[in-house]
Amino acid sequence: MVLALPLLAAIGAPAVAADDPLTKIVPPKDGASVCFERRYDTRHLKRHPQQQTTHILLSFRYQGDDGSHIERIAMTRRGRAPLLYFAGGCDFSERANRNSGGQRLIASYPKDEGYACIALTEANSAREGGFFLIDLARDGTSATLYMDSPIEAMQGADGRSLPGEVKLGRSDRIFRLRRTDPSACRALEKALPGLP
Repeated sequence: MVLALPLLAAIGAPAVAADDPLTKIVPPKDGASVCFERRYDTRHLKRHPQQQTTHILLSFRYQGDDGSHIERIAMTRRGRAPLLYFAGGCDFSERANRNSGGQRLIASYPKDEGYACIALTEANSAREGGFFLIDLARDGTSATLYMDSPIEAMQGADGRSLPGEVKLGRSDRIFRLRRTDPSACRALEKALPGLP
């Protein structure tokens, strides 16, 4: 799915640093990052047979010292399915989940404020590959990820991923993640190098 340019305008300009929860949990300097994770056990997956995701990682990582950051996602799925990597340029906004007409972008997202993210298709491409939203807890202990579908997955440098448009089922679009040690996201960050 390619998002129209009016959507970018609707997302709005980045909030001042004082409003952005990320600046309260990690300093806005080049290379600083925070990692969130969820691993689903066998019991959970038996109760949710439609869910394909078994493990998901989310990295917020500052790129340069100007306050810009890129979010990277790694999704491990059942069986031998290839990894899915996603990345997006995200801005915190009080109207992250509203388009220019005031309609919700992702109906399951329960509020307006959050990180509005345009999915990247490859490192230096301006083509938009979909949309996702992140609700980062003010205390930084958790984050909830809301994925749109279809959405573009990126090719990872590790050669283990499936690039291109992906249709996510209903059970693979909302993930409640807990903060973990940043080292848990290092392989993900190395698999998607050279992002803008």
